[in-house]
Amino acid sequence: SSDVIIRDMKISSDSNIDAAVVYIDGLVDRALLNHDILRPLMFNLQ
Repeated sequence: SSDVIIRDMKISSDSNIDAAVVYIDGLVDRALLNHDILRPLMFNLQ
């Protein structure tokens, strides 16, 4: 279904760990997802 979003990424530039986030479009606040979940995972912010 086009409502299911799968975002593939690498966690941290140093470790190059493959990861994916799966969510349903319309049920997730994209700004919150990007700021609080994806960005810290991808850039290893603490």
